[in-house]
Amino acid sequence: MTTYNFNTITPAEAANFNPANDTLQFTDVPAAAVGVVFGASSTSLTVGSRTVVLGTAALTTADFFFNDGSQIVLGTAGVDTLAAATSGSAAYGRAGDDTLTSNASGGVLLHGNEGNDTITGGAFNDQIFGGMGADLVVGSAGNDLVQGNKGMDTLNGGTGNDTIYGGQENDVVNGDGGNDVLFGDKGDDTVNGGDGDDVIYGGDGADRLNGGAGNDLIIGNDGNDIIDGGTGNDTVFGGKGDDTITDTGGGDNYLSGDLGNDTITGGTGNDSFYGGAGVDVLDGGDDNDVLVAGTGIGDVLNGGPGDDRIIGSDEGALTDPNYGDSNYFGDRIDGGPGNDTIWGLGGADNIVAGDDDDWVDSGIGSDLVNGGSGDDWLYAGRGLGENIHGQDGDDVIYGSDEGDDVLTGGPGNDRLFGQGGTDDLSGNADDDYLDGGIGTDTLAGGTGNDELLGGGGAGDYLDGGDGDDVIRGSDDGADTVYGGAGRDTIFGNAGNDDINGGADDDIIQGGG
Repeated sequence: MTTYNFNTITPAEAANFNPANDTLQFTDVPAAAVGVVFGASSTSLTVGSRTVVLGTAALTTADFFFNDGSQIVLGTAGVDTLAAATSGSAAYGRAGDDTLTSNASGGVLLHGNEGNDTITGGAFNDQIFGGMGADLVVGSAGNDLVQGNKGMDTLNGGTGNDTIYGGQENDVVNGDGGNDVLFGDKGDDTVNGGDGDDVIYGGDGADRLNGGAGNDLIIGNDGNDIIDGGTGNDTVFGGKGDDTITDTGGGDNYLSGDLGNDTITGGTGNDSFYGGAGVDVLDGGDDNDVLVAGTGIGDVLNGGPGDDRIIGSDEGALTDPNYGDSNYFGDRIDGGPGNDTIWGLGGADNIVAGDDDDWVDSGIGSDLVNGGSGDDWLYAGRGLGENIHGQDGDDVIYGSDEGDDVLTGGPGNDRLFGQGGTDDLSGNADDDYLDGGIGTDTLAGGTGNDELLGGGGAGDYLDGGDGDDVIRGSDDGADTVYGGAGRDTIFGNAGNDDINGGADDDIIQGGG
């Protein structure tokens, strides 16, 4: 009998290795450190950068000797039950549906190879490889490395901080307890983090990813993924594809759609959303959220209950001739209940501030803004002709510096400022203040005791409506002023004005 040393055996000696008479000795590594690949008539053994190819595939456990007492346990072409019994040992199945286990007092290596294998790790840090076939793997305790390889595998990490790779097919990967790192890899995988602070990568394919309990990092990668962060403070990136991202389990989460047309839904907790590229739908859910549309055109952003900060996209066409049409050129933003802060940025946006006291800057573009109930501050920004409705509450509304704006107050004591452009201002109910600003403006006070100021434009039309109004014409040009019902006070100011006090006893001063 001849004993060869792995570190010194020559290629010729390896090619002529005879299992009946020869033994291969490993002096400085355990069996679990040896990579074994079976060929039809040969066996490759690798440690580090050295590979030895034995000229036979008919090997058994007795053909190898390890100085530390570990073993390589080898199966047959049939159905085998193999156990790695000592620390540092390795068990390799072959063809057939094998059962591999560990009862060692340390970490081992278990490799199913071909067949639909059942592999169960031990209480220590094991390396487990499913190989080809639909394998079932249970890592048990310890910090395990698990790879499904080929086949539709079910891989369970067990307790411990495990690293699991799904492999080539449609796999099920469960981290279970511990802080796990999980890779779906190729195929349409289902990956569940379980308890602990997990890191999950979906990989290729349309994956279903669930973080479970703990503060998880989830990255969908390629494909149209369905992602649920679970409980805890999670960070989620959808990656490529049209992803559906949900994190309704509470916690303060960061949810990013990245590329694709994504749908992102939050729950309780102060969440941050980023739509990224594509036409995205962002729903903040409860509490105080931050929603950012990203670089797509035509995003939908719903703040939900809470004091939200919402930022629309910079992209999109700047004008839309059909307000209220279903085909908007910008974003659709709904603040929902709460004191919200909203920036429309670029595009012709449709903005609903919602209930409570909101602040809105509609940004660039021809926007439609509805303040909703509450005392709102509404700014046209650098718009190209805004349509802004204060609705209920004591609102403050500013038009754009250049565009021709339509500003409507609604019920409440409103303050409307036309700024530049040819503006149309309507106070409607209650006691309003209307300032047309620069440009040829139309001001209608509506009911209530209103104050109307033509501003610096020429040829304004000012209608006080019902109530005891104070009306001042513009400093330039010929204005048309109508007091309406009520005891009005009217100042024509400069220019050749046409003044009609209307019903009741009025005070009229024509000006220069």
